Amino acid sequence: QYASNIAEVASEAAGSGTARTLDLLSTLGVREQMGSGTGRAALVAKANVNTTAAANTDAGEDDLITYAMPANSLNAAGKGVEIIAWGTFANNANAKTLKLYFGSAAILTNSLTINVAGVWRIQAVVFSTGTDAQDYSSVLTTLGAAAVALLDVENGSLTQVDGAAITIKCTGEGVATNDIVQEGQLVKYIG
Repeated sequence: QYASNIAEVASEAAGSGTARTLDLLSTLGVREQMGSGTGRAALVAKANVNTTAAANTDAGEDDLITYAMPANSLNAAGKGVEIIAWGTFANNANAKTLKLYFGSAAILTNSLTINVAGVWRIQAVVFSTGTDAQDYSSVLTTLGAAAVALLDVENGSLTQVDGAAITIKCTGEGVATNDIVQEGQLVKYIG
């Protein structure tokens, strides 16, 4: 049944006259071109997932999990990405700052609660509003062992160059190694 569904989709795509490029790979399913860039995203919208944990190292701001979104992925208004990132933070008195970047802009910055072990989760969306222009909304939720919950919401506009690759990453700034650990990151493409 799966093979006949792929053949049916291929036939419809070929006859539709649309510019949409489809990869028909039986092992990956149907994939769609991300804008006019070289990237491809599954129609279920997963562009990238990384579950290899990364931690800050000593003092200073350190990159945690990073994804380079291919150039031209957001080549038209309304195209966007959803970013979901998650991790933990250590139970100590060290100052800890967590950031989510879209390109060169931090779209969420938060000082995490000290003296409590906890977990954090970021969910953000970024949509193109035109050439080299984007709007975003990001939400951070944390939960500590003592049920200390923190909610941070940040919204705004960006001017990242969409004709170049755009880096999506979290950073952690602490005092000691493993003050902030990122356990995973999922980027979904919204075409």
